[in-house]
Amino acid sequence: MKRNPAALGAKLFDVAVVGGGIYGVCVARDAALRGLSVALVERGDFGAATSFNSLKTIHGGFRYLQSADLWRLRESVRERRYWLWAAPHLVRPLRFVIPLGEGLARGRLAFRAALAAYRLLSLDGNRGLQRGRSLPAGQVVGRDACRDELPGLGDQAVRGGVAWFDAQVVDTERLLLECLQQASEAGAVACNHVRALGLIEHEARVHGVRCEDVVDGAPLDVRARVTVDATGPFHLGAADPGEHRPLVKSMNLVLAGSEAEHAFGAGIPGSRRMVFVTPWRDCSIVGTSQARYRGNPDDCRFTAEDAEALMTDLRAALPGLDLGADRVLWRQGGLLPAAGAGRARGAVPAARGELIDHARTSGRHGLVGVVGEKYTTARFLAERAVDLCLRKLGQGSRPCVALRVQLPGAGAAVIDDRTGSAERWRLAVREEMAVTLDDLVFRRSDRAVRGRMSAEELEAAADVMADELGWSPSRRLQEIAATRRCAAGHGGVWAHAARRESRMDSIPAHARRAV
Repeated sequence: MKRNPAALGAKLFDVAVVGGGIYGVCVARDAALRGLSVALVERGDFGAATSFNSLKTIHGGFRYLQSADLWRLRESVRERRYWLWAAPHLVRPLRFVIPLGEGLARGRLAFRAALAAYRLLSLDGNRGLQRGRSLPAGQVVGRDACRDELPGLGDQAVRGGVAWFDAQVVDTERLLLECLQQASEAGAVACNHVRALGLIEHEARVHGVRCEDVVDGAPLDVRARVTVDATGPFHLGAADPGEHRPLVKSMNLVLAGSEAEHAFGAGIPGSRRMVFVTPWRDCSIVGTSQARYRGNPDDCRFTAEDAEALMTDLRAALPGLDLGADRVLWRQGGLLPAAGAGRARGAVPAARGELIDHARTSGRHGLVGVVGEKYTTARFLAERAVDLCLRKLGQGSRPCVALRVQLPGAGAAVIDDRTGSAERWRLAVREEMAVTLDDLVFRRSDRAVRGRMSAEELEAAADVMADELGWSPSRRLQEIAATRRCAAGHGGVWAHAARRESRMDSIPAHARRAV
């Protein structure tokens, strides 16, 4: 993958996609694999916003039995099977365990009936999967087995538990980059650090996007017959520039150490919500907190107070866990569309993704909106979006190719620790569009998020980028400082150094040099 902003303005594209999260990348991949000419722009780095916040779980729809939403259950089973097949090096089965609840609706008989129904509705859930990627059936487990598999229950009385299998993405950033790589190999022109300034409109028709290359400030016009707004909460396609969708502020925490080899969860006392602890690469991911958000999406922050509130919920649900603030390695958060648009309701994310034809909703032809809410169904919503684009292009229907194609690394071994090395960093700059030190440290590797990257390793990574991109000594120092500040904002490594630097900002330059 080569970053080539000039190519964005070189021709009229069939489809321009704005937003390089998992939904925008899946749209670009699907469209390019069907033979459409595609441009994709992302104002920051690919997958750096809401897509960066994830429990890394691919859901199979078991929870939809409760609402008898069988269509969504079948959709989730199909998409879970797809990701297990398409990315066997990145997606693996993961066992989940929760305690049985009170009352008939959440008791032993109810869950046995639910598991039997789910087994019938997902008979094809393992079709075509290679050995080691198929999912065993769920089961109700006894009191002792539940206690063994649910660390942290403390003195809480339990009558047993329910266990089932879903899937986990070991590396969501790598999965997104491989989808992007496949789009690029199919001819898509993709560029990160290109900011969309507004739509190109004439007589109620959208003809593309006015952009700016963040790297050098150069203006760019990306012209396209159909434009797809996949900006999520940033809502490029709003009928009114001041309009914002109701949003939910969602957060997960990465903790040092692993509590178990499987995922487990429990209900928060006095609430209908549950918290889950999932193992991830010698760490644990805890989530998910939810709060209504009404401000500008760009101003959203995930603070130490937010983290402590989630930890308080976790301690209440699982009081036997040893959970101190010192175990928090990373606060990751994102903004999701809220359910009950326009109503003052609780902080509940929308139950499903949304495809918007702006020709119908606001009379703006040539504009399609994609609003997603989880990794699981990104591919399927992208398929629907490209189907709509094809109709708007007058090209009828073309079969979806993405559903039959594995990701480029599917034949590789399961991903390793990706220990930082000069060779790996150079590859990220040359072939994966790492433009800033943030891009390299946080999304071409997960070592910093897992607290594995030392300050010395950060300096070495900056040396490689400076050499590859011709940074001056002052630019190199600026990039290191910016990366430390970013990590501090997430509660990550180098936070102390970042706070020290911010305190020194008010000290005269000669005094800073002395220090």
